[in-house]
Amino acid sequence: MRACEMYYTPDELALMLRLHVQTVHLLIRDGSMGGSVVNLGSDVRPRYRVPSSAVNSYLDENRVFAELGVKACSKHELRRKVGQTAQ
Repeated sequence: MRACEMYYTPDELALMLRLHVQTVHLLIRDGSMGGSVVNLGSDVRPRYRVPSSAVNSYLDENRVFAELGVKACSKHELRRKVGQTAQ
């Protein structure tokens, strides 16, 4: 038995990736999601479906590492660092 793959709509991808739907459409049209995107509609009214493998490869190529929090050994150091970032 063949394994089936999940396909996502641009609206679903926008929710999952926390992007605007228009941004997802741009990523699909410029080829950033790979060539395996399926258009179930027409060129005038596209109905895109993006396979999960394309989403995973896009995320692997576009990793974002956010540095969250502030490292401090004391309350005074924390105040100094937070005061510097606020300015």
